[in-house]
Amino acid sequence: MKKLLIFAVLIFAIGMGCNKRSTPNKVKKILTEDSWKIERFTDGGVNLKDLYNADYFVFETGNGLKIPNRPESGSWFLTSEKNPAVIEINLPTTTDLSVLADDWNVVYINKTEFHLERKDGKKAENDELFFVKQF
Repeated sequence: MKKLLIFAVLIFAIGMGCNKRSTPNKVKKILTEDSWKIERFTDGGVNLKDLYNADYFVFETGNGLKIPNRPESGSWFLTSEKNPAVIEINLPTTTDLSVLADDWNVVYINKTEFHLERKDGKKAENDELFFVKQF
């Protein structure tokens, strides 16, 4: 009985230690259900949230990316990578939002928020993008 209890505690501890991050299917389902507002954006450690605080994003099922307060639009795609899933954001180079155009690792996602970190070689320290659900 004591061995069974120790085994159960060990399995529970291992399960709690695993951080289920993200899969493309999970990310797509959550992103396409709502509109998202930038909560925080740091580029090279500099917080740029105030530049984008009026913008919110609609990740459409067909990979369109709309920014309703602006005339620009873009696209988004999920790569086949998982744990973490990777979102590719494409925006016109003629807009100040082009700084967001890149491949981003999905660090954390749930139905009300998600956290991205820049993936590729352009990554400066602390390039992060936090979105919250637009209510």
